[in-house]
Amino acid sequence: MSSSCPAQKDATDPRVPKGAKARESFASAAYSSRSWARRLQRGAQAALLIALCASGCRQTRTDQVSTSTAAARPQADQAGPAISVLPSPRGSAKKLRPTSFREAKSQLRTLYENKVATTLYAGCRFSKWRVDYASCCHRPTRRERLEWEHVVPAAAFGRHFKAWTRGHDRCVNKRGKAFRGRRCARKVSAEFRRMEGDMHNLFPTIGAINAARGHLPLGLVDGEARAPEQGSFGSCDIEMDAEHFEPRPAVRGDVARAYLYMDATYPRFGVVDPTVRPLLLRWHRADPPDEWERTRNAYIELVQGRANPWIE
Repeated sequence: MSSSCPAQKDATDPRVPKGAKARESFASAAYSSRSWARRLQRGAQAALLIALCASGCRQTRTDQVSTSTAAARPQADQAGPAISVLPSPRGSAKKLRPTSFREAKSQLRTLYENKVATTLYAGCRFSKWRVDYASCCHRPTRRERLEWEHVVPAAAFGRHFKAWTRGHDRCVNKRGKAFRGRRCARKVSAEFRRMEGDMHNLFPTIGAINAARGHLPLGLVDGEARAPEQGSFGSCDIEMDAEHFEPRPAVRGDVARAYLYMDATYPRFGVVDPTVRPLLLRWHRADPPDEWERTRNAYIELVQGRANPWIE
């Protein structure tokens, strides 16, 4: 009796390796390929749904955002990159999920390249990693590069690793001098590398603003003074003092959701202080996710295997 299904290939097929172990490896690779194809299909479907609901979702979110927050959102943010199809991540399915900060940056560049996007804190438009400073509040006195900002500073979770605070036997340079800190934690701890390279916590920023913030935790800063000599940047609605960093209203929700995600994903590190959590929840509600944030979340889920539930 004939069948419409193609006959299964056996060991005589030249494309199938000979030997039990080889055939098992071949089957595993084929399954991995099919799994990767399914993940790509799910990602494309998610992006399509985002595009289809854009007009309706935009009205719903607009009703939720307060008038003051909507007025504070710059035009550059409102015209964020439109992506109808998620870009293909770099690497094979086996090597896809990033295990380090370096690999995470490479995957994120794939998402942002060839798109007109905006930096997190200053809202500067950039394309192909060239910043259009006329589009934002920051006016640099010299050429500045884009950097990947850890919204939750690496020091906030790094200090929980002994290699960061005390060093490790393996953390010795070529001259025999011991070292510790971020470099040592990165060298000896796979868990630290995963946290450092978690893509949900990484955003493009202007290097000078990233350096100025340093490891400051989030908080409300009294006053609105933004003169350069006071540690801020021109007309940017960014405040910081010796103890806290306050981002502009247009991205406070983005920042809050990154913190809430990291706190839930890595609970033993105490990322969110209980006294700060109510503030983050207020920011989350006042500045809900937009189309670009949802697209970014779908791409990161495709690559990293985990979405940020505060965005879904």
